[in-house]
Amino acid sequence: MAAISRREFVKTAAASAAALATGAAFAQTRTRREIPIGVQMYILSQPANADLAGTLAAVKKAGFEAVEFAGYLKRDAKTLRQHLDDAGLKCCGSHVPGGLSALTAERLPETIEFNRTLGNTNLIVPSLGGSNLPKTLDGWTKLAATFSDIAERAKPAGMKVGFHNHEVEFTPVEGQIPYEYLFTKASRDVYMQVDVGLAARAGQDPAALINKFPGRVVSLHIKEFDPAAPIAEGKMRWQEIIRAAETNPSIQYYIMEHGRGLDAAVTGIQDFQKQLAVRG
Repeated sequence: MAAISRREFVKTAAASAAALATGAAFAQTRTRREIPIGVQMYILSQPANADLAGTLAAVKKAGFEAVEFAGYLKRDAKTLRQHLDDAGLKCCGSHVPGGLSALTAERLPETIEFNRTLGNTNLIVPSLGGSNLPKTLDGWTKLAATFSDIAERAKPAGMKVGFHNHEVEFTPVEGQIPYEYLFTKASRDVYMQVDVGLAARAGQDPAALINKFPGRVVSLHIKEFDPAAPIAEGKMRWQEIIRAAETNPSIQYYIMEHGRGLDAAVTGIQDFQKQLAVRG
């Protein structure tokens, strides 16, 4: 085999390094996970009550692919589903009215049937209410058992059961963070819905929270730290959050819940799409 000069060696090595870098970039591009964006109907309650069809059409036009309900706007499931189908939207979740009480053994079949008609598989407990929050770790352990039992009952119907955080669930109890403690005790069929803005306001790092519970987060509520600040003009470290979401395969949707009204929803998705574009 003929010897090569030092100059040729350096040139060949540089070319190889460039090829490897290009290949790595290509692989990263191929493996990046696109997560669709939905909107939480809570922020659209006023226009939706006045004109549901027009509101959903505007939501679709803005670039949203799905909606998450918080209450059902005094419509039955078939009517809501028809409106969704007409607008070309999916249902990506439901903050079930009544929370845990709607998921008791007696009411769960009705809740499942309603959401099956909607095409939704994510049953989210929106809150427990301050007075119902456990005051001890033993209380949180029992709550985890309750969630686990509900998830077990819902699983045969293809439904996932989740719990949406506010700030209060991060207030320490007996040296533990209740929201995290709950998910260390509950079965893996109990999912998180992480409201990144509220978690951050409670002093948490949303990206670290997502990474700490791989496979347990079903969706993210997209919200700035400061309710009055546009997306990406507040304190949220969006690139870290997006990176954590893309590497957590259980996350099905980003759900916009920043501001109130159609204008806020449209501005929110535009600002967030700019953050997604930064990731390439």
